[in-house]
Amino acid sequence: MKTVKNILDNDEFNLRDFNVGDISWYSPFEYKDLINKNIKNGIEIGSHLGESANDIIKSFEHLNLICIDVWDLNLFKNDGFSIPNIDNVYEQFLSNIVHYGIDDRITPIKLSSEDASKIINDKFDFCYIDGLHNEKNIYLDLERWYPKLNNDGFICGDDWLFNTINPNKWSNYTSIEEHNVDFENERGGSLRRGLKRFAKENKLKLYSKYNFWWLDKNV
Repeated sequence: MKTVKNILDNDEFNLRDFNVGDISWYSPFEYKDLINKNIKNGIEIGSHLGESANDIIKSFEHLNLICIDVWDLNLFKNDGFSIPNIDNVYEQFLSNIVHYGIDDRITPIKLSSEDASKIINDKFDFCYIDGLHNEKNIYLDLERWYPKLNNDGFICGDDWLFNTINPNKWSNYTSIEEHNVDFENERGGSLRRGLKRFAKENKLKLYSKYNFWWLDKNV
């Protein structure tokens, strides 16, 4: 696997101007005070144009991050996101990572979460899930990647409030909340239902703060 720097040094893509489109919907990374500062290896499922990868890398001095995505923004048309008009999303991601100055710490893998999970057998200190935001896909992503965490690893994601709480009221959710994991009353097909189902079946605690969620062992 190659870092973005290796790919650039080998002239495997054309460096573009920085462009992340309209990211008015984007929530900056909020976990840095909850996680061991010395984490070293992490994985991100769903990297878009590099915004969250940049936030994550700059939150942890020693972290290197594998970014997994198919880089097809059309997959998110039904999720309510603004889709930028970019003709080669993968190349734009690589270019943005270079402009962020983190190209030696990011390793991209252009595969689906399912396919990547079959070839990656490493254990990770950190996993950030930001793929397709529905019950089926969040559950499958957790099923694939939670077992690849180290014993004290941290797994988390975003869009806890998205499509559930009016964005004008998100500022009311800045405290840490622990959630009941009885999933049956959650809306069918929702991210929350998939999260709670996985947490309940695996005896995990589910927390949120603002638009972010994370799971913890029930000890």
